[in-house]
Formats: sequence, structure tokens, C-alpha cells
Amino acid sequence: EHPDQAAGVIAAATLLLVSAMFALIYARQMDRKNAQLRVANEAKNNFLTRMGHDIRTPMNAIIGMAAIAGMNVGNPERLSECLNNIALSSRFLLSLINDVLDVAKIESGKMSLASEPFDFGELVSSVSSFTYGSAVAKGITFNLFASPLLEKIYVGDPLRIKQVLMNLLSNALKFAPEKGRIEFNITPVQKVGHRELVRFVISDNGIGMSKSFQERMFLPFEQEMTDQRGLSGSGLGLAIVRSFVQLMDGTIRVESEQGKGSSFSVDIPLGLFEGALYGW
Repeated sequence: EHPDQAAGVIAAATLLLVSAMFALIYARQMDRKNAQLRVANEAKNNFLTRMGHDIRTPMNAIIGMAAIAGMNVGNPERLSECLNNIALSSRFLLSLINDVLDVAKIESGKMSLASEPFDFGELVSSVSSFTYGSAVAKGITFNLFASPLLEKIYVGDPLRIKQVLMNLLSNALKFAPEKGRIEFNITPVQKVGHRELVRFVISDNGIGMSKSFQERMFLPFEQEMTDQRGLSGSGLGLAIVRSFVQLMDGTIRVESEQGKGSSFSVDIPLGLFEGALYGW
């Protein structure tokens, strides 16, 4: 009986030990989940605070400029200045609203992509023209290299590709110093079947990002605090970029060092154009 009793005690002790281990593992998992929830809630609360400020700022500008314009109907120069400020504030407000709507669509799984032929050169030209104009105004050197091996027409979603590139280029413009530098390189990587992998690399010599921020930079609502004023945003741009890139079966990588700049590399597989299939 003694061996049986000993075996029973050992079995009971083992069961208790295993149960305790599972309880400990479960508790740690719950702690991690709770910590993640706390971080997520804190990020969302910070986002709502920033959004409240970011929305009020252009709205106050629009209301104020509209009132001033109403008092200067007979002064064309002053009226034109007010209307220009209203237009700028309106575009900024619209971009914030679009970011929020895009994130809502992505998180609900309702974001769909187009698959249509588009003029690749025209897309690159429209994106680079905007960037060049803004760079010149800020005294930044903007260099574009598009490989001659790229196709003239690809198949994909030009609107989302443009949105990805504009977001990354806008960030480069935002964080590059005066008389800084932005490089935009586009090259074909490889052809597989009816698709070609195209690589977009956007680099700047701006303020760069900390290692800790790079670990969470693609999460919604995240922003890195900087000493530079006027560089805030919704904290949704990079989350939207990564989501669009992933929806297009692409990848995005970043290399960055504080004080030296950042380099984003985006690989997107684009369909090769076969005119007969699309009635061209």
C-alpha cells in the first residue's frame, strides 16, 4: 500500500504542479494582453486628444479667415490671401478625415483594391512633381531615378500606390532639414509569371527615428515625440501605408538612425500589361 500511496501523492503533486504552471502561464498571458490593451487604449486616447487639436486648428482657421474675408470684400489682395489660407486649411482637414476613414475600412476588412492598367510614368511624374515643388520651396534637393527597364504600363491599383508613395515622400519632406536631401529610386527587381516586383526606395537625411519607435512605427496612432514643432500628424499614415502594401502582396522595410535620416524600401508586385486582355 505504501508504494501506491506514494505514487498517488506523486501523481497529485505532479497534477498540482502542472496546474500551477498552466495557471502561471495563463496569468502571464493575461498580463501581456492587459498590458497590450493598456498601451492600445493609451495610444487611442492620445490620438483622440491630438485629433481634437488637429481638427480644431484648421476649423478655427477656416472660420477666422472666412470672417476676415467677409470684412474685406472690397480688398482683392486681402481677400485672395484669406481664400488661399482657407483652401490650405481645408485640404489639411480633408487629409485627416481621409486617414480616419481609411483606417476604419482597413480594420473592418472592407478595403478593396482595384486591378486596372495604368500609365506608370504618369503616376511617377505626378508624385515626383508635387514633391519637387515642395522640396524647392523648402530648399531641399530632390533626386529621382526611375530605371529605363521599367514597363510603361502596369496593372494594379494606381490610387493606393500613389497614396503609399505620397505618404512616404511627405514624411521625408516633413523631416528633412533645410538644404537637405531626398532620394527617390524606382527599379524592377524580378519578373515572376505575369507580374513584376517593383522596388520604391525613399531616403532622406532628416532627423531619423529611434530604435524603440521603429518597433511600433506601423501601429495605428503611434508617433515619436521630437523637439521640432509643427511636425505632428494623425499618427495613422504609416499604419495605412503598411496595410495598403500588404493588401497588394508587397513588403515594406525601413532603415533609420537618429540624426542621420531614414530609408523606406517598398516592394510591390505589379501585373504585366497584356492589352488584349483589357480590350486595348
